[in-house]
Amino acid sequence: MNEYSIAILISHLYLGGFTSSLLNLLKCLEDYPNIKITLVMLDNEESEYDKEIPENIQVIRIENQEYNEKFIYKILYKFRFYQYCFWELFYKKLLKKEPPKEHIVKLSQYSNKYKAKQLSNDFSFMSEFDCVVSWEEGFCNYVLAEKIPAKQKVGYVHPNYKEAGFLKTVDEKDFRKLARIVVVSQSCKETLACIFPEFVRKTVCIPNRLNLHSYENRLDYQAEYAKGILNLVTVTRLDDSSKALFRLVRIVSRLKNDGLLFKWHIIGDGPDAAAFSNAIKQTDVNDCIICLGAMNNPYPYMAQADLYVQQSYYEGRPVSVDEAMLLGTPALVTDYSSAYEQVNDGINGWIVDNNEDAIYEKLKELIKNPQLIKKAKNNIDNSDKSEYEDCSAFINMIDSLVKEENEKY
Repeated sequence: MNEYSIAILISHLYLGGFTSSLLNLLKCLEDYPNIKITLVMLDNEESEYDKEIPENIQVIRIENQEYNEKFIYKILYKFRFYQYCFWELFYKKLLKKEPPKEHIVKLSQYSNKYKAKQLSNDFSFMSEFDCVVSWEEGFCNYVLAEKIPAKQKVGYVHPNYKEAGFLKTVDEKDFRKLARIVVVSQSCKETLACIFPEFVRKTVCIPNRLNLHSYENRLDYQAEYAKGILNLVTVTRLDDSSKALFRLVRIVSRLKNDGLLFKWHIIGDGPDAAAFSNAIKQTDVNDCIICLGAMNNPYPYMAQADLYVQQSYYEGRPVSVDEAMLLGTPALVTDYSSAYEQVNDGINGWIVDNNEDAIYEKLKELIKNPQLIKKAKNNIDNSDKSEYEDCSAFINMIDSLVKEENEKY
């Protein structure tokens, strides 16, 4: 077997599917000693997840980000910022509503790109790697494209590009500098192909990988679930723009008014945590929605729940759904773009239309008929879970890139 050296570029490890999917891939790749991996972190912010990095992985931290601020980028950033403020004022004061998420995403894209262009750290050491992979869309992809002298460059895009509101004109030039663009679901690949038809041949689908053994080792405590009622769980970032938090509150209120007994446990944190908590109190569903905050190890809650629920407006391929089903818990999901790649509707879970009424009706049916959930759980228990640990797509991509590089000489 040929030996490869790969650098994986990230900002830092933070709570969410992004970190979970990366750590799982690193653990799966421990079975491939010919692949030497270095994790390059663009800031020195430590997290509780750092200790989960496998011991064979070298970690390089960029202790301080250095910037050579060019006047043109200052001007461009100011222009974009004032443009953002104008539209914010226009929507909120004149139209009396929140601006569309694309408005916020566009400013984020521009600011991250200008920031990457001004970065002046020395990345020459990364030219020695056979391949450099940016695991993070946005800033990390821009740094890889603009600043890193890699032999082969690979950039990940985890969410559905269109549904996330990304702007093509910001990314097009940087995508040209990448040898591969990786997405995590076939639906995300199809979306990207429609937006960037010129990059179809270098767009690759590599689903998130999971390591069953590492999960089994973390089922070390008893979840605080009520007995005799249905326990739902959702592990998510508390951001209403994508995760539909306030819709969740309305659905629970309707189910409670029907006299149904259940508890919905929410694990996570995020920008809308306070507003979500207030909505729960104002709607008087504190007894039904249990907010547990961020958890380093939510897996006992996922494994011991009756049903995992992902009722987002949009997703790429949520790692938490795969994790829950790997641990034996059926999932109810909305029909986001990759839902049918994760859930076999009516067999190991359920897929419903992405609206309040459809989610409410299906939850009402399942709470009234818990035997349906038990049947789905039995189907999961008897299914083959080996596909979750298959790293062949990632390995094949690296093989092809190294081969392409060797053919240049």
